[in-house]
Amino acid sequence: MNHPLNRRTWLARTAASLLSLTVALAIGSQSAQAKPRPSDISNIVPTINSLSVQNGQLVASGTAAVTVKGQTTTTPFTAPVNIALAEDQSAATDCPCST
Repeated sequence: MNHPLNRRTWLARTAASLLSLTVALAIGSQSAQAKPRPSDISNIVPTINSLSVQNGQLVASGTAAVTVKGQTTTTPFTAPVNIALAEDQSAATDCPCST
């Protein structure tokens, strides 16, 4: 004997399962990352023209030439300079100065 309640229950469970599957696929696809495209930048050449002290900070100024898709563009830049010793000094040698 086929009861309409059993058919309705089956339809409701099927609809809920499909909805759950759709939501799971949508959430899973959002976390997928696209493959990075290869860069069109072939070369960046910075040229430091001057070092100066501005407000107590060492600053480098110069130009940077960049080649993008075969076209070279030059632009000025100003950047702070930080000078520090490397943490690993194992390759350091004694001063070759004469005494």
